[in-house]
Amino acid sequence: MKKGLFAVLFLVYSYFLIAQNNPILAILKKDNSLLIKDLVDNPKKYKLKICYSNQHNTFQYRTNIQEYFFPASTAKLIFALCAAEVLSAHQIPLSAKFCYRRDSSKALTDSVFWNNSPTIASVFYKALTVSDNKAANLLYDIANLDFIQWRMKEWNMIQSIVSQRFSRVETLKNRIHPAILFLDTAKQNIATLDSVVVPAYCTKYNKINCLVGKYHEENGRKIKKPYNFVLDNYVDLGEIHHLLIQLMADSTNKVIKLNSEYKHLIVNSLGLYPSECTNVNFKKEEGYYDHCRKYLLLGTEDTPKDSCLRIYNKVGLAYGFLTDVAFIKNDCDSVSFFLSVSLYVNADNVVNDGKYDYEKGMKMMKRIGELFYEEEKNKHK
Repeated sequence: MKKGLFAVLFLVYSYFLIAQNNPILAILKKDNSLLIKDLVDNPKKYKLKICYSNQHNTFQYRTNIQEYFFPASTAKLIFALCAAEVLSAHQIPLSAKFCYRRDSSKALTDSVFWNNSPTIASVFYKALTVSDNKAANLLYDIANLDFIQWRMKEWNMIQSIVSQRFSRVETLKNRIHPAILFLDTAKQNIATLDSVVVPAYCTKYNKINCLVGKYHEENGRKIKKPYNFVLDNYVDLGEIHHLLIQLMADSTNKVIKLNSEYKHLIVNSLGLYPSECTNVNFKKEEGYYDHCRKYLLLGTEDTPKDSCLRIYNKVGLAYGFLTDVAFIKNDCDSVSFFLSVSLYVNADNVVNDGKYDYEKGMKMMKRIGELFYEEEKNKHK
C-alpha cells in the first residue's frame, strides 16, 4: 500500500462529485444470467445500492434514494474506530486485559475468570474478523454513544445514525455505559473509564422512511403492517464507503485519530481470514470458515483462497439485508478498488420471521464482486 491506495486523497476529495459516465450498470449488464438480470431489472425490489471507487473516481448507484436498509454489523466498524481512538488517546497496550468494574474482584481473585478475560487485541479480532456481537458491545461501551455520535459528525456521516448496541434492549440501556478497568499482565490497573449515562437527546431517530415489508412477525404472530426500523441503527452506504477509504489511507490520517499500533490492528482485523488469526482460535467446526465474512467474491462457497488476494471488509446480514463494504486488493493482478454493496432478499415480504433468501443474496453478492474484479483486472491486460 506504498502508493497511498491509488491516490486515495483524490478519492476523498472527489467523493461528493457526481461522476460522469457512471459504469456501474454497464459492468453488471456484462452478466447475462437470470440472477443478475433480475437484480438489474428490479433494483427497487432488491433495494440495491452500490458504491465503487477505482483509480480515477468514485461512482454511486441508488445511494441518493431515501430508502432504509438495515446496516447490521457494518456499524461495528464505527464502534471499532471510535473505541480505538479512545484507547489510543489513553495509550492502552493491545496486550492489556479489561473488564467491567463490577467484575473487577473476580478478575483479581479468580484465575479462571482472569484467563477468560479478553485482551484488547482479541476483542477487535472478534468484532471485526468474525463479527462477534458481544465483542462489538464491549467496543461500544469503551467508546460510549455520545463520543460515537460526535465522531460520526466529525467524519461527515450526517445521514447515518447509530444509537443501539448489538442486542435488543430498551432505549435507556443503550445510553448506559458501565465503568471499565484496564489491567496489565501483572493485574495492575493501568487505566479506568468511568461509567457514563448519555443524555436522552443522543437517542436519535431515523428521518427517512423506515417501514420495510408488507407484514412483520412479533412474538410468533403475523402483523399486517410493515416493520418499523425508526429506532434502529442506520448507516448510509456512501458514508461508510468513504470512511473505509479514509481508514485505508497510508499517510497519517488526520480524520481518524489512531496511533500506528491501533491503525495496524484494525486494518489487520478487517483483512485477515479467521484461520490466520493468532490472537484468537477461530474454529471451522464453529462456523468460522475463511469465506464466512467475505460476501463479495467469495459468497458462501468454500472457494480456495488466491494467496495474492486480500479483502479488507466489514459485512452485515440481518432482516433480509446483506451488505459488504470492502477494499479488494491483489498485487499479482495489479488490482485494487473499493466496492460497497447492499441488497435485500425477502420474497415473502414478511420481516422478522427468520425466513429470508440469503442463499440467493449471497450468490448475487459473490457475482457482483467477480464482475467488478474482472473489470479492474482487464484494465491491466
